[in-house]
Amino acid sequence: MKKIQFLAIALVATTGIIGAFAFTTKSSKKTPSVYYYVSGTPYQRILFNTNPLTPLTEKSIDKDPNSPKYFVQPTSWTTSSVSFTSTTDFTKYIGSISFEEDVVANGGSDGKITLQEALNALLSYYNTNSALTSSITVDANTVVTFTPATAAH
Repeated sequence: MKKIQFLAIALVATTGIIGAFAFTTKSSKKTPSVYYYVSGTPYQRILFNTNPLTPLTEKSIDKDPNSPKYFVQPTSWTTSSVSFTSTTDFTKYIGSISFEEDVVANGGSDGKITLQEALNALLSYYNTNSALTSSITVDANTVVTFTPATAAH
């Protein structure tokens, strides 16, 4: 009888331990980094070939040799929230981007990219397609999501 009680207690304890470990596995869900285009940065217009005289925030990224350097310059982006109203109209203005961020530039082979790699990929897409889209995939592993704004900020 004691043997049966011991086996029953052992079985309950083992089941409890296995059950406890079943719920302690780490989640594979990653939180993407979000970067906002810094307020007042020139060349915020997305619509290709937009060239108003002033202000510089109304000019599109492609308008002169100096414009791309603003877009791909990491100092033109911040992780501090910038107030803007998002839109689904990809002819409007630069708002924010999000992606799985890495500290080592490796082209996204591990599913993560650096801010510079994300910006270079977006500018390349923009120059090739004369437009931006809601998301692009970099090196088949990392998705960069783009959110346009309704106005320059």
